[in-house]
Order: sequence, then structure tokens, then C-alpha cells
Amino acid sequence: MINQTVKIPLKGHINTNVQGHKILLRFYYACKEYNNCKIEIDLVDLKWFDANLCGLLLAITEDLRETNQLDFDIPKEYWLVSYPNNFDVLHRNKFISMLLEKSIRVTEIIDNQMSTIELQKFYLTEIDEFCTYIENIFLKHRGCTIGDDAKEELSTAYTELFANYQNHSQTEKPIYVCGQYFPKKNKLCFSITDVGIGFFVPIQQYTKTTGNPINDTQTAIKWALEYSNTTSINKTGGQGLHNIEKFCRTNNGDFHIISDNIYTHHNFKKNKRDFETLNTTFKGVTIHLFF
Repeated sequence: MINQTVKIPLKGHINTNVQGHKILLRFYYACKEYNNCKIEIDLVDLKWFDANLCGLLLAITEDLRETNQLDFDIPKEYWLVSYPNNFDVLHRNKFISMLLEKSIRVTEIIDNQMSTIELQKFYLTEIDEFCTYIENIFLKHRGCTIGDDAKEELSTAYTELFANYQNHSQTEKPIYVCGQYFPKKNKLCFSITDVGIGFFVPIQQYTKTTGNPINDTQTAIKWALEYSNTTSINKTGGQGLHNIEKFCRTNNGDFHIISDNIYTHHNFKKNKRDFETLNTTFKGVTIHLFF
């Protein structure tokens, strides 16, 4: 039984970068202080929110529902269609209705701006539905202007990534996918999140058997990006993540991987790869692709 309501804010500019990720982590740990109550997400001081981060935010709230028996709400004025706020994007990409679990009737907004790739989640058994989403929602978005061969390459890479995610993440929980098109920058960002155990533990366990053990997350991420490296036993794999990075390199894009306490940013236009250590972590892996 819910016994109280607590306001916890999302503040400032939440972009797809290290600082934006840290804001979401602070929100996660602020919520973890409570049990068996309703969290009202306060958006009063929120200035900007990259809509592709909704997958990560939904993963955070659904994890907290399970571990801390929390319920979540957003003030009514932020999900009423008539309210003149800057966050109707959270409506247009289906985040509001998924957060509220449709327990309250939410009038959905049609994305007339065609700037969002709608938020969805997929369980391991839903590979056909995932492939349909990638091919018909993501790759047919107006911001995805690459050629047919490149689309086929990207579709195959994400399918391989999805097919192996349970083995890699060691969880039966869903993955979360979402995206946003930034017309002024002519950039499309697509994000995918799981809530498993991250890269380090399974890679460390596997590489111990090879005589060349990996003992830190940064090296584990580098290992995971190498072609055909996989922790799967007697199975092919290790190509999905590598090929997504390869696509990003070919198209001078940006590729972000967040796992355990490491935020990795690959800027291929500048031929630069940065690793930043985070003070706090969330479960699993989040991958952002900009092109």
C-alpha cells in the first residue's frame, strides 16, 4: 500500500552526454532512498530533455518499481495535451503513457513533428517484434537518410545484438529502445538500454578461462567492441556491437557506451575516444548511436 508521495526533481539540461547521464543517476539514487511510496517527478526546473533518453529513464523507474515498490507520477499539467509546456515530446514518444502504465487515461499526441522514434520495450521472446520495430520505425524515420545497404547493415547488427542480449546481460528483463531526431542539427540518435549485469562481470569470467583475464570495465568495453569477441560458449557472436561501431565510424557519427562505472564516447568525426569514470552506476548497458 502506497503510504506517501515524495517529489523528486529532474533539473537543468539533460542531454545525451556524461553530465546528462549523471543527472539521471542522481535521480535514481534519490528515489532509492524511499520504499513503498509514490514518486512525483517534478519537471518545474527542467530546461531540456533529449527524448532518446526516455528508454533509460523508463528502465530506471521500472527497476525501482520492482526493487523498492515505488510508483511514479508526473504532475497532470505535464501530460495534458492543452498544457503549453516544452515537454510534449515525452507525450509524443509514448513515455508518459508507459510510465503511468495507462492506469490513468492519457490522451496521446500524434508526433506531427516526426522528431521522435517512439519508446518501446522488448522481451527476449519478442525478436520478431523487435526486428519489425528496427526496420519499420527506426530505419524508416525521416531522419534516417542512409542508403538501403547501410540500413540492412544496421538492421542486421541490432538483430544480432538483441539475439545475444540475454546471454550477455544475464537477465530476462526487457530491453528499452527510443530515439530522437534533431532537425536543426540534422542528427538522429537511437538509444538502447538493458538492465542486466553490464559488460565487466561476464567478460572477466570468460577471459579468465583464456589465460588473459580482463580486470577493469574500460578494457572490457574495448574487448567487447572487437570483431567476434563474445562470451557465448559454442555460439557465434560478437559482431553486432562491432558492426554498430563500424557503421558509426563510416558515417562520422558518435557512439556512446555506458556500463558499470564507465562512460565511453567515441567521436569518429574527430577520431577521438574518451573514457570517463562515474562515481555511481545503474544496472546493465546503455548504447547511444548518433549519425
